[in-house]
Amino acid sequence: MGITITKRDGTRETFDADKINQSIARACEGLPEAESLVMQIASETRLTMYDGMTTEEMDRATIDAAVQNIKDDPAFDKAATRLLLKIVYKRALGDYVTHEELKRLYREQFPKYVEYGISLGLLDPRLKETFDLVRLAEAINPERDELFTYTGLDTLLKRYSIREKGEKPLEPPQYAFMRVAMGLSLNEKEPNDWAIRFYEKMSQLLYIAGGSTNLGAGTTRPALSNCFLLEVHDDMDHIAKSVADVLKISKASGGIGVSITKLRATGSPLKSSNTVSSGPTPFAKIM
Repeated sequence: MGITITKRDGTRETFDADKINQSIARACEGLPEAESLVMQIASETRLTMYDGMTTEEMDRATIDAAVQNIKDDPAFDKAATRLLLKIVYKRALGDYVTHEELKRLYREQFPKYVEYGISLGLLDPRLKETFDLVRLAEAINPERDELFTYTGLDTLLKRYSIREKGEKPLEPPQYAFMRVAMGLSLNEKEPNDWAIRFYEKMSQLLYIAGGSTNLGAGTTRPALSNCFLLEVHDDMDHIAKSVADVLKISKASGGIGVSITKLRATGSPLKSSNTVSSGPTPFAKIM
């Protein structure tokens, strides 16, 4: 009995080995011993398949097959990166066949991405008001997605890229870089020029902003500070406030350094209860 694949609309179709092999072959194009890479990824993907598997699971299986071989050959890293990019492109930009179509979609869809993000309440409305979106779209270079390693791309998409409800990616990598560049340039006298300058550095991986900046720049919650230092005083009310501050900063993705030097040592006498202090360790564990 043949294996069927469940498409996104819920319908099923018979598994087509040629289709998945072609997809893997495109991901391995130009790599050393590409034919061998394709055969290994395809055969290991086939081992994980089952009847009724969704197209999303199929895509994930091919990526996992490539990733588990990176330790033996770094060429698999590039293949895995391209396979992951293919998923993001199709979800964020739509269907395409050739590289030229992808480049066209990348640039044409950018103004729509900004407008759609604003309509969802995710992107700052000033991005549309302040910037020449067509000019910025022309500055976008989709080929720089090839600079990513698999881990770098996966981290960007999972932690910093803007998503719709349902976890659908809203921005491919170059949109994320341009969105951050725009957020950092909002108050400049020549915002378009500065956004392009920032984008050029980030898209070539010559400069990467801190985590909170990547997450918040250009959004409706532009908290750009990445690291916070707190000092806890030897007072129960201040300790409680500091714990609350740590929780709130963590929620906002901030990195935290906490000084507990002022807290009295373990065994220090407590005048209020005629007992001894438990020291700073319990409070540090709570934080």
